[in-house]
Amino acid sequence: MQLTNRFFRSPIAVLLAVTVVSASVFAFAATNTVPDSNAGEGTSTISGYQTSGIEYTFDDSDPSEIVNVQFTLTPTNPDAPNPATNVKAKLLDSATYGAAVLASTNVSATTWIYTPTVATTVADTTALTIVAAQ
Repeated sequence: MQLTNRFFRSPIAVLLAVTVVSASVFAFAATNTVPDSNAGEGTSTISGYQTSGIEYTFDDSDPSEIVNVQFTLTPTNPDAPNPATNVKAKLLDSATYGAAVLASTNVSATTWIYTPTVATTVADTTALTIVAAQ
């Protein structure tokens, strides 16, 4: 214990210890590499989709029950004519959104089919609500 205290009382010994620790930390930090990545900020117009060609399919054995709904979505912004790629819909205000399945696509529009996850009758249907995004 006495020998250690004498060692650190010398300014040269303290300077040597600090230099060794500093060099070790610098050497460790110099080996860290970070891969290239992108980051940024910007603004753009958010526009919607025009819904058309809405067709309801009814159950053959119970025509008051809706089996599915087919509809076409067309982008309304001519500067961003990208078709929708993520679409959800619902027929009841109280229902949760269910995913619609892509039926067909062309350059400017996509046709989707939504099948309700719960039995839905025409009388119970409150509105066809569609949420779409690229």
